[in-house]
Amino acid sequence: MKKYFDRIGKRFESWDRETSLKRKMMIAIVAVSSAAVSLSVLIVFLIEFQAFKNRVLEDYETTTRMLAQNLEAALAFEDRQDSTEVLEALSERKFVEAGAVYLTDGRVLATYSRESDPASEDLPAFESVTGMASGRILVNESVILDGKPLGVVVVRADTDEVYRFLWVRGAVALVLIGAISFVAVFLAGRIARTVSRPILELAETAQRITQMQDFSTRHPRTRNDETGRLVDAFNEMMAEIEKRNGLVRSNEARFRSYFENGISGAGILDTELRWIEPNGKLLEMLGCRWSCLDGRCLGDMMEADGANLTAEAIRKSEKGILTKDCWLSIDGGKRVYARMSLRIVAGTPQRSEHVLLLAQDITDRKLNEEEILREKEKAEALSKAKDEFLSVISHELRTPLNPIIGYVEMLQR
Repeated sequence: MKKYFDRIGKRFESWDRETSLKRKMMIAIVAVSSAAVSLSVLIVFLIEFQAFKNRVLEDYETTTRMLAQNLEAALAFEDRQDSTEVLEALSERKFVEAGAVYLTDGRVLATYSRESDPASEDLPAFESVTGMASGRILVNESVILDGKPLGVVVVRADTDEVYRFLWVRGAVALVLIGAISFVAVFLAGRIARTVSRPILELAETAQRITQMQDFSTRHPRTRNDETGRLVDAFNEMMAEIEKRNGLVRSNEARFRSYFENGISGAGILDTELRWIEPNGKLLEMLGCRWSCLDGRCLGDMMEADGANLTAEAIRKSEKGILTKDCWLSIDGGKRVYARMSLRIVAGTPQRSEHVLLLAQDITDRKLNEEEILREKEKAEALSKAKDEFLSVISHELRTPLNPIIGYVEMLQR
């Protein structure tokens, strides 16, 4: 049972989310008004129906009571013919099926039955109780003369009269409910349009602002009710958005100025390190146009270690900034030795996560370093050759001098 109610609840929530406010208001108004009218008409109908049944029963009781008064003499003398003539008065009531006059011992004195009605051949029983039961109306009236019971008059009638009233009043009630429901639908539509129109107009204004990106637009306030307060809140929100949009545009213009006019090359790449946008300084440094970089991967431009450069490697670098020096070239064109600094920039609703690159051309420094290294290697080679020459000369001079020095020492002695 709980699952059943949960399923109904979910379906109602889904319907509530997908149905327009105007339709929900119309359904609510029509449902409440129709339910109230239907309940009122039903209560009135039941009260009137019960009153009609009581009136019909009282009418038959009055008729039977008059018959009982007219039968006092006939029952006193047990006159069958006179009793039958009195019962013939029931023929004036077209809904009476049958009637009978019983003596106190239960013997039938006189009877009446409606012609051409097979159902009226059975006489109402002597012990019948006054009231409505099994689709029949039964009235049992005792005949009493001077305080002495003489017999009983029993009358049975069908309930066609009651059912006719039921059908006629039911049809009237249905017509009344239908008419009131139609009026309720008409009025609910007018009320729903009155309530939903300001909201729809506000939604159209918001959509127009979104399409035109004109945040200076304001929606006019035409009402002093809750929708007027909604319009005021909307206009205040648009004023705040306009203020912040101006600040964003100012910051964007300042960033664009820094980006385009900076002393360093700069560029924006996606997380696969494909170029999205370079600045003019970077294009000047690389000696190419934007069409040469469009869709190209940065790793393909690096002459070494290009495959190892990924967005994940940038994330894992110290402080999230990866610095790398390498030679860059495009299709074998101009070679630039650049010092690159890359970092991941978090995404925004307008732009997904991307990589910011700052590059500085240090080709001259690299070439100077290489020239210095070459001069250093040349100086070291000359120094080594000098040392080797001196070593050889020293050895060659020391070999003949050793005996000369020995002879000199001998001569001295």
